[in-house]
Amino acid sequence: MFYQALNIIAAAEEETTGLFTPDQFAGYAVTAVFTIINLIVAYIIIKKLVYGKIIKAMRERRDALNSELAAAEEANAKASEVADNSQQIIDDAKAEASVIIEDAKSNAEKQADVIIQNAEEEAAAIIARAEDDAAKLRISSIEDMKDDISDLAVTVAERILGEAVPHDNLAAMAAKHTEDVINAEVKQDV
Repeated sequence: MFYQALNIIAAAEEETTGLFTPDQFAGYAVTAVFTIINLIVAYIIIKKLVYGKIIKAMRERRDALNSELAAAEEANAKASEVADNSQQIIDDAKAEASVIIEDAKSNAEKQADVIIQNAEEEAAAIIARAEDDAAKLRISSIEDMKDDISDLAVTVAERILGEAVPHDNLAAMAAKHTEDVINAEVKQDV
């Protein structure tokens, strides 16, 4: 029995030195309770002091990003509108340039026709004047030739006939004969 008592005492001593003794278990329980209380207090403090500020900062950042996205979309829409307007202006300018070019071509053709018509009229007038001048010169030349031939004929006839035929008669006959010959020659030329 003595041994049994020693065994009980030894067992009791071993229980007090183990990891899960009632004293140590009580210490673990207290540590767990304090840890839970600390976590709850830390959660409340963080929620009251920091969480609101973090949420507020996140909302402000979200709002800023949304406003920047809206501004970018608006700028993109304006840029598209400006590009469309620019393209329309370019298309209108091209169409107007085509009309101006066609008008210029038309005006140039009309002016060319007028210039050609004026040149043809001037050429016809010059030709008509030249023909008139040529006809007058021909008539003048024929008249001069008639006079020269008549004078020559009278001179020849006077030398041949001498004083037998008066000079006035010889001149009249020579002029008549010369005129007949020239008229016959002119009719052949025409």
